[in-house]
This record gives sequence, structure tokens and C-alpha cells, in this order.
Amino acid sequence: MKKNKVLEVIKNISIIFLIILAIYQFFDLYTTDAIGEITSSWFNLNQEATYFMPSETLISFGTKEFVKIKSQSAQEDLIRDYIREIYDIIFRTKISYEEIDTNVLDIINDRSIILCYDDYNNQMASELFDITNDKILKTINKIENIIIVPSTSENSKCETYIYGNDKLIRFEINLDTTELYGLIDEINMFRVNNIYLLSENYSYKKNFKNFVFIPAVIIENELFENDKDIKIENAFNKNSVFNEEELENYINTFFDNPTAKWKMEKDEQTLIYGDGERTITAYKDGFVTYSYSLAQDNNININDAIDEASKKLNKDIYLSKYIKLSDANKVDEATYELYYDYYINNSKVELSNAIRKKYKIYYPLQVTIRGNDISNIKAVILKFTEPEPKEDDDLMDDRTLKYDINNYENVINDFITKYPNLMIDDFKLGYFKANMIDDARLKWIITSKDDIFTYDIYK
Repeated sequence: MKKNKVLEVIKNISIIFLIILAIYQFFDLYTTDAIGEITSSWFNLNQEATYFMPSETLISFGTKEFVKIKSQSAQEDLIRDYIREIYDIIFRTKISYEEIDTNVLDIINDRSIILCYDDYNNQMASELFDITNDKILKTINKIENIIIVPSTSENSKCETYIYGNDKLIRFEINLDTTELYGLIDEINMFRVNNIYLLSENYSYKKNFKNFVFIPAVIIENELFENDKDIKIENAFNKNSVFNEEELENYINTFFDNPTAKWKMEKDEQTLIYGDGERTITAYKDGFVTYSYSLAQDNNININDAIDEASKKLNKDIYLSKYIKLSDANKVDEATYELYYDYYINNSKVELSNAIRKKYKIYYPLQVTIRGNDISNIKAVILKFTEPEPKEDDDLMDDRTLKYDINNYENVINDFITKYPNLMIDDFKLGYFKANMIDDARLKWIITSKDDIFTYDIYK
């Protein structure tokens, strides 16, 4: 009897320990940076390309409040596991669906999981989604959102919606998603994420081209207090001083035998390197182009193209950690162009129109795959420096600091007053690089067609 009591005490202690550990892990997974919840990638370099992942994943509590799931968290992994299953059912089987007249906002404002997709190239939709059920693209040729309404019991069906081009289609899927339903409860219970609101629920909704999730309640934590310590700078030109040694060390990574390469100075701002097969043009302000003359015309698919690019990019000292694929274009059966953006803390680094026009680029990194080789690269090379993680005691001290955050409503109202005839395509927190020399800075960013408008975070 005494032995049984001892065992019971040990069992109870173990249970208490596991509960405490679970609570700690939950907060560790959900506590995130002020803009660290903005997930903006289809897939990372090593992620399986055949599953077209969302640029953002949001949770709707059914209260017209939303949170964005932190990238590379256990919660995102769980949701993505279900996304793969749902993709397999709706895109790769002959499952039936119906087009409905319901306002998509009624579904988004209800309890759901919302997957958002960037402006990908329409002609790539079938390959990027790996769609065999091609009837879907005949109904909706541009997928903007996939909305999952989790099942409340094992026996109930999971309702899934696809929205795009003002059309909405509904699927009823035989898939137990009660785990996702529970995830919404857990996130709602702790509420440690920033709160996002829907532009459509505001008086200025007519100024938005489409509905936008607005970061309305910002959790002021260490990201804002350490923003000055996050550096996004020119990799080879600091304080207008060009570091040729640093550039050449980087250029050497493109050659099998760097000692055999030649170099010439085209002008005061441009250096050219080559070895007979490869040619690299390096501008002192940090823009680099690469070309390979021996690329073959072998037919490839999108997965082969991404895999080939990853072999190089995963080893790149500047690109590997901070880039994510944003778009792709099929040039011909042997050639794909892949477009990448920079991200830090899951927030995109936006290039100014001045940079884009100067180098005739839209994305900071463009990789052309021909056959089984990289035939061309165009890249704005940035160097990222992140602050060292703080001790818990230091973090608690920092949280007593106060910053006067420029309210999102002030920013929107100022924009509407100055530009009453412009429609807002997107509104977000992000890093903005105004020119090639100065560091990128954290800003409120408004996009309207091809124009970018920025506002200071701090008053």
C-alpha cells in the first residue's frame, strides 16, 4: 500500500511537470516579434515545391479579430500538414464542388483558418499548385485565398473554400480537422499575438482595392526596442566606403577555380570578372549579375528548377538565410525564372521604385534556370545583422520602455487625405530600402499599383 502511494505521488509530480512544460512551450512558440507574425513565403528553399504554401496564414476567432501564425513554429507546421492533405483532395482528385453567392467576408469573419496567396504569375498556377483537377482553374483562374472551417467533431466534414476573381467555391471534405478547431481555441485563450483587423470593417474600406488585414494592436516588445540593432545594409559599401576585398571573396564563390578568373574595371563603379564560361558584373553599390554560357536546353519542370537554384542559394553566404521564393515564370520547356524576396523576422524587405528602375528589376533576386544549370542571376546583395538574444531579466527591464508608435489609423487617414484618388492595395509593417547605400528601415508601408508609400513607425 505504501509503495502504491509513493508511485501515485511520483505520477502526480510527473503530470504537473508535463503541464508546466507544455505551458512554457506554448508561450515560447506564440510569443513573437511585433512584426514577427507576418509570414510571407510560399515555401523556403528546402521545402517541397509541389505544395504551394500561403504567403500568410491567419486565424479568425469569429469576433472580427485575427492573428497571424508565426513562421517556422509548431503551429504553422501543424496547419501545413493539413494544407498538404487538403491540397491532395481538392487539387488532385475529382472531388465535386459548388460555386456559391455567399460574401467571402462572412466566412472570413467566422471562425476559420485563412490562407493568403501573393500575386503569383497566373500561367504558373497549375504547376505551382500541381493541379490535376483542372476544372478548378476554369472556375477560378487566380487563387487569392483558401479558407478552412475546421470540423467540430470527428464525424463532421471540413468545409473548405477557394476565393479569387470575386468568385467563391465550396468543398465538403471528409477529413477530421478537430485538431485545427482546438488550435483556434488555444490561440484565442492566450492572446499573446498582435491583433489584426479587417479593412472591410472600417469606414475607409472604400479606399482599399481588396480587403486587407491591418496590424491594429501592436504588442510592444523587444523588436521595436531593438530595431536600431537590426542592420540591413549594403554588403560591400559601408558609409560610402567600398570594400573590394569583401566583394572579391563573395565573387570567388561563383567559380570552380577562383584563381583562374580574370578581372577588369569597366568604369569607376563597375567591376567584371570571368573565366571563359562564367561572367559576373559587380556594381560597387551592391548589385551583382551572373551569367553562365554553357547552360543546356534540357526540358525541366518547376520542381527541378527550384531544386537547382537551391543548390547554389543554400550555400550563399548572403542569400541562404534571408530569401524566400515569391514567384516563378516559365519561359519555355527548358527555362524558368524564379523570383525571390528578402525577409527578416518574417517581414519582407521592400525595394524602392528608384532601385527597381535603376536595375530594371522588381524582385531583389532573380534566378534563371536553363536545363540543369543556373544560367543567370540578378541580385541586390544585402548584409543582415541581428542583435544578440537578450537574457530574460534584460527583456523584462526593456518592456518598461515606452515608444510612441505612429497609429495605423493616423497613417491611413494621412494617405487618404493626400491621395484621395488612389486605392490601397496593401498596408503592412515592413522594412524599406530607399537606396542602395543606406540601411533598410522599419516602416509602415502602403502600396498602390506600382507605387510604394512609407511612413515612420515612431512619431
